[in-house]
Amino acid sequence: MKLFKETKNEPGIDLLKIFAMYFVISLHFFLHTGYYSLESVQPDIIFHVSFRALFYECVPLFLLITGYLKRKARFEAEHFIKAIPIIITTFTISGLIIAYKILILKQQFSGWIWAQSVWSFNQPSYGWYINMYLSLILFMPFINAAYDSLKTRKQKLAAVIICVCASTLPVTINRLPHPKELAVIGMPLGYFSGMWPFAYYIVGAYISEFKPKISKFITVPLFLLGCFLLGFANYKTVSTNYYSGFCVENGDIINVIIAALIFLSFYDVKITNKYIRWSLAKISGLSICTFLLSSIFDGIFYPKYAGQFSNYSVFFPTYWKIVPLDFLLSVLLSIPVYLLSNLLSKWIMKLVRKIVNRSSKKKNKNEKGSDIGEAADTIKAAN
Repeated sequence: MKLFKETKNEPGIDLLKIFAMYFVISLHFFLHTGYYSLESVQPDIIFHVSFRALFYECVPLFLLITGYLKRKARFEAEHFIKAIPIIITTFTISGLIIAYKILILKQQFSGWIWAQSVWSFNQPSYGWYINMYLSLILFMPFINAAYDSLKTRKQKLAAVIICVCASTLPVTINRLPHPKELAVIGMPLGYFSGMWPFAYYIVGAYISEFKPKISKFITVPLFLLGCFLLGFANYKTVSTNYYSGFCVENGDIINVIIAALIFLSFYDVKITNKYIRWSLAKISGLSICTFLLSSIFDGIFYPKYAGQFSNYSVFFPTYWKIVPLDFLLSVLLSIPVYLLSNLLSKWIMKLVRKIVNRSSKKKNKNEKGSDIGEAADTIKAAN
């Protein structure tokens, strides 16, 4: 069948994208059910927080995938032109969500407020990731150039370790429980802790180049153990709700390690069936749309369960009622939105490429004319 064309995508990477898509929607379950404000003192929170730790790897996985796929990005117009579909997709979904909020939710704000929320990538509220990702795109060619300037694998591994440790280790150490008299000391060399997206990116780039092979019988138990230990650590240190105990965020080195272990467990998965490969490639291609559009279904489902999350007994039963359906509907709605955004993006990219090529030709013509003039001046001077 012509419909199922062979894809050049790596099935392991597509699988990781789909995991990350599902993890995003699962993580938002904790956000919208008021989980973080519940009293977290009973032992069964170990399992809840362990799952939360696993789902929290959504953004780290996306960033590792980015480093893996964008390692060859160079400082050229085409690199930045390829960011256009992300912008168009985000703006298209923003318009759809604003229409939903005005027509269905009856929200009323001025046109300026709505426009500002779109321009700043705050529409939907999950758009912060797009803001961060587009900013990272600006740096990718320079990160790659610096990385490629290192000649040996040891040098590149050292760069990865330094980048990861400098941007994430201080955060984790300062987050560890410690006596109050030590709180003023803190971890030195933590000035660049906000650069954690670079840490994930460069780890992904390193894996892309050297393709390290570690047995899945090692990596899978390790990342599962890591998630469980985070759940246990939160239970042992919590005093009231989740955030009163030990917990990690994207900028923690523990999160980098767990995300890397998940990535190493699946990135090189071999799938030969062309129908499965094609399906994975198509679904993974909807990642941004699914991620952003899930906010619509979050707004539909969670209010129906308001007041039912006063204890942990309803946690898992309610999760299975909401999250899989939320994911499925977000994927289905993503298909027409993706097709529309893709159509608009192709037209705009074609127009931008024409402008860039015309500007480049004009520049080359001027440079050629300048070279001829310099050569004539040289000949005249010689005579």
